[in-house]
Amino acid sequence: STAAINALGTDQVSALTTTQVVALGTSQVAALRTDEVAGLSSAQVAVLTSTQVAAFNTAQAAAIETTDISALNTNAIRALSTNALAGLTTDQVVALNSNQISALTTAQSAALNTAQAAAIQTSDISSLSTAAVRTLTTAAVAALGTDQINAMNTAQTAALSSSQAQALTSAQVAALSSTQAQALNTAQIAAIETTDISVLSSGALRALGTDQITVLTTDQIQALTSTQVASLSTTQIDGLNTKQVAALETTDLRALSSNALRALDAAQIEGRSLDGAGDAERGYLIRGGREMNWNYDQLWDMLQDVQARFESLLNQSTSLMTLKDLDGRYLVVNLNFARLFGHSPLYFKGRSARDVFAAEEARAITEHDQQVLRSLESRQFEENIT
Repeated sequence: STAAINALGTDQVSALTTTQVVALGTSQVAALRTDEVAGLSSAQVAVLTSTQVAAFNTAQAAAIETTDISALNTNAIRALSTNALAGLTTDQVVALNSNQISALTTAQSAALNTAQAAAIQTSDISSLSTAAVRTLTTAAVAALGTDQINAMNTAQTAALSSSQAQALTSAQVAALSSTQAQALNTAQIAAIETTDISVLSSGALRALGTDQITVLTTDQIQALTSTQVASLSTTQIDGLNTKQVAALETTDLRALSSNALRALDAAQIEGRSLDGAGDAERGYLIRGGREMNWNYDQLWDMLQDVQARFESLLNQSTSLMTLKDLDGRYLVVNLNFARLFGHSPLYFKGRSARDVFAAEEARAITEHDQQVLRSLESRQFEENIT
């Protein structure tokens, strides 16, 4: 009876033959005290059936001796309830062999806590099925050691979900090998935290394909170090879009190799590497680092010519034209505007409407400016200025 089983001494339990152990029913197994379970020998543990192991509660599973748990067959391991598995000590997890690790179901993998995940032997981590890897909690993934991360195979790396990729710590990202980085999909790449992307090794970064490079966010691009930027291949540089190029820090641009600069020159990017890159919303960035060659001379000529052409265009207009900064100060006014109010164009530079017009008129002009800034749309207003 279960009561009789429960009453056996540990020496009596350990004296049972393997045939007797196999013959125990699930209710008898469930009746075993934790000290009786602890008294089972490796040979007895090895013959436990999946049905018997499924009857173990959390305390019983945790009572299996560390030296004996590796004797459990893979079917028995798979039969452990998630509660029983979650009750295993870290020493027991350390003692599991690669066959047992590979036998873990997705439900069991999802039940692993951070300490248990971190306890899986580096030599066994690659035995986890890709399905089991994908069901690890983000906390469990973040708890993996760098040696465990480095020991994962490419199929496991590729199986990580976006949320798991986002959970990777800086140390774990830094531990990724070139082969592992290459196995990451675009969603995983885009999910890596901005604060972590900067620790990706130059070799791992250089191993990324153009499809992976193109999904990097501007924040991730901005976070790249000079060493990482210098490691980019011409193919990767060629794959950057306009916003990504504009996001490169000016201090990092100097790290670009001459081949990479040539790739920028040839790329279908507005501005390329000679005279700037960016967009109308964020503005354009002038490249540095080649000041002593003919490119700089060409750039300098262009910059000197821009303002003269712009002012010439303004002054040829019969309309009243002004250009202001975001604080409402005049940057440029055309001749017609200056003459109307009896001043030279230079008089208005740096002044606001409040410095030039009567209080009510200045208030109306400022309010109209703010409406345009808030809406970011062109507007028409009628203003009365005396």
